[in-house]
Amino acid sequence: MVLNGPVPDDSAAWALGRLDAARQEWTKAGLTPPDIWEFPHYTASATDYRAIAAAPGIRARYEQVLYFNGILGGTGTRSVSQYYPYLVKDAYGTPVIPESLGNVATQRFNQHGVRLTPDLLASARRQLVVRDNVASFFYHPFLALQYLPQLIEGMQQMGYTFVAAPSLL
Repeated sequence: MVLNGPVPDDSAAWALGRLDAARQEWTKAGLTPPDIWEFPHYTASATDYRAIAAAPGIRARYEQVLYFNGILGGTGTRSVSQYYPYLVKDAYGTPVIPESLGNVATQRFNQHGVRLTPDLLASARRQLVVRDNVASFFYHPFLALQYLPQLIEGMQQMGYTFVAAPSLL
């Protein structure tokens, strides 16, 4: 993944068209489209973030957030991720449920290094200093259950409770 700018033809209409297509796929599958959105790999342009913020039926995003030079001042396509240990309304105007712990990664991929269960648990332990924190993570299904039980049990031993994302809003 190369974060060197928006995809060709990026626009609010393009982003909303993709959202609409995704909702149609959910409906075709007999499912209710979700009202919490996540960009693939937590990656979108500032234009896309703004479009989704204004989209009807989207209550929140669940992800890490990318901020680009132009959103808070300056110009350009450089971006930074920001981890929040609690719910926020971000600079794009959307409530965000944070994915604050990252994910189990058994090998280096793109710009991300190896992160194993003890690394995620260490991050969750550090977040305990924030009252009412949200310590959430993404778990890749291709890892099967190799790391998940230890991760869940470790967090529960720290006092964390697992809840459905919409209950946080």
